[in-house]
Amino acid sequence: MYILINIWHLGYRGVTASYEIYNFLKTPVKLSLSANLLNVSKKDNLKEGSELKSKQATDNFTGDISFTNVNFAYEETDVIKDISFTIPNGTSTALVGSSGSGKSTIAHLLAGFYPIKNGTIRVGEKILSEKTVDEIQNLISAVWQDSHIFFGTAYQNILIGKPDATKEEVIEAAKKARIHDFISSLPDGYNTVLGERGAKFSGGERQRIAIARAFLRNSPILIFDEATSSLDRQSEMEIQKSFSELCKGKTVLIIAHRLATIQKAEQICIIDNGKIEDTGTHEDLSSKSESYRKLMGEQILKQKNKKEAL
Repeated sequence: MYILINIWHLGYRGVTASYEIYNFLKTPVKLSLSANLLNVSKKDNLKEGSELKSKQATDNFTGDISFTNVNFAYEETDVIKDISFTIPNGTSTALVGSSGSGKSTIAHLLAGFYPIKNGTIRVGEKILSEKTVDEIQNLISAVWQDSHIFFGTAYQNILIGKPDATKEEVIEAAKKARIHDFISSLPDGYNTVLGERGAKFSGGERQRIAIARAFLRNSPILIFDEATSSLDRQSEMEIQKSFSELCKGKTVLIIAHRLATIQKAEQICIIDNGKIEDTGTHEDLSSKSESYRKLMGEQILKQKNKKEAL
């Protein structure tokens, strides 16, 4: 009788939850991931030799990225406040700041995940809006802090970057991301099933899968969001090498805490409480910005000592 009561109770909870799930599924989505990226059939698109043609970024994109007086709020709480900056074509801009300052939110806005409250985000000649979000997202590749690994094989997970890629292209992307040798060492190689969220891979290996997707997609705009923040030193060095190669010829928005990633950017913006506090190169900010020295503190000191030792 006790077991029967528990089963009835669980079933009743499921019925109650189904109403909320139904309401959630009916809610219209604005400025979210494009349908082209989400409506990927495992049967048709995640296999070798797929005939589906994905919408890929144009090779001749030459525009700048600009945020002009951009404001954004989560419900009633202002998170991004009157942000304005430009990333010139073919250059990299790094966002630095304390946790919760708004760095990742800025990246999410560029990726078209949320509608802005007011202001404009311009990518080349296009202003980001519901009408242009699909086209702009086709220009962007992203390596997020917690890149999602889907249930499926290593091959299928890389193929997400470009569903109509050939096997040779997938393997070449894996080599550039420095994950090919590891995948090849697995019992089933590229056919190894990774499990939900890549349970069989370490954090560094999952990030290299995400970088392989970006190599395969080969978009002119790259977002790199804290992708080495929780990795060991060896994994970070390997990903840094892949990242440097991936950035060549691209317009890049970087979010990172590691000085090795930040100081190579042509422009660094210090974000504090949703606002841009200061902008400059690593050398400029190291000399004039107390906030930057505080954020980078120990890392700048170690670099200085290393140079003096040489």
